[in-house]
Amino acid sequence: MDAVGLITEYNPFHNGHLHHLRESRRESGAEVAVAVMSGHFLQRGEPALLDKWVRAEMALRAGVDVVVEIPFPFACNSAPHFARGAVQLLDAFGGAVTSLCFGSETGELGALQRCSDLLSRHETAIQPAPAPLPRQGPTFPAAPASARPGDSPRAPEHPPPRGPPRPRWGEKGRRERIQKQAGGGMWSAGGARGARAVPAGGP
Repeated sequence: MDAVGLITEYNPFHNGHLHHLRESRRESGAEVAVAVMSGHFLQRGEPALLDKWVRAEMALRAGVDVVVEIPFPFACNSAPHFARGAVQLLDAFGGAVTSLCFGSETGELGALQRCSDLLSRHETAIQPAPAPLPRQGPTFPAAPASARPGDSPRAPEHPPPRGPPRPRWGEKGRRERIQKQAGGGMWSAGGARGARAVPAGGP
């Protein structure tokens, strides 16, 4: 049985997500759709509009077969760590997930692969320089370009304007609440009555 993996946040589930789900099934020919999804807190650190249980049920009702929570340390991290944690979860299915479908602005996988190769080849040159820059203003994605504008043909001459302030952890009580809510979980279709919770395994 082949399964297709979807890396999601579903905040909340909408018609674009439904289109993505249906197209992923069609393109991959998979019998099962597995969504890995953020929990109560999202990649940028803000709380989700709806809790993870409601969002998981929305996905199941729309046709997703299994929803797995991305652990908190990955779900609220930068894009590379978010993606790594999500892919590791899909890989933990032991080869059952044979396809990974995602949306992009261009729809051209080749261009994205060339971009990835370029970043990988220059990783050692790019990574050390931006480390202190987010504290000085530029966002994390803009830091490599602003640190080494000559390394990228599309880099702006000046650093892009500073975006909205990054979320900061609040008081100790808030951190404790976050830790209590950060437990992982797996949801699977439980028949017509909705979803049932299953303890998470794997990484």
